[in-house]
Amino acid sequence: MKKVNFGYNNSIDNGVFEGIGLGSVVSGRTVGPVSGNLLGVVSLGNDDFLVSEVTQAFGNDENYIGRIIVRDACVDLFPDASALLFIDQQESVISRKLEELLNKDKEKAKIENGRSLYDICSGNVPSFAYECAIHSSSDFPVSVVALKHDVFKNKKSNIAKCHSSFSDMQEIIDSYNQNLESGRSK
Repeated sequence: MKKVNFGYNNSIDNGVFEGIGLGSVVSGRTVGPVSGNLLGVVSLGNDDFLVSEVTQAFGNDENYIGRIIVRDACVDLFPDASALLFIDQQESVISRKLEELLNKDKEKAKIENGRSLYDICSGNVPSFAYECAIHSSSDFPVSVVALKHDVFKNKKSNIAKCHSSFSDMQEIIDSYNQNLESGRSK
């Protein structure tokens, strides 16, 4: 199973980790997920959601370990087939409802038995860009950058407004496929 490492960046200059975790602080203490097992990305309407099961949290907090978390996600894909995966630090109403659903024993059992997230959540397969982001890191964990809500929304909006030509997108896909065939991506 693919691993995921959570980092955050609270500045407007986003793309690199400012610190580990989702950047959550309660009573002056850092809390929340640090890493997990990536269960996938699911699309619902015009929104994408990263779904993962927490394997490590600050202070080994039992409230997080083993819990499935869901966050709004977006991906920024580059011509060399590399990508940056971003999530919203703030839970949305939909991500919270998906979390509640996926953390029910019945639904967790379905996931463990290999049932598709798309079936469980009544969602769709996300764009190919997520495939590039998830598999471009080869045997290494996927790095996910959690952004403040307003920065995330702005980034998501800007990515949606970017309309590369089909030729540019084909170059990205070809580069990804070449990397996959040469064994540089899994």
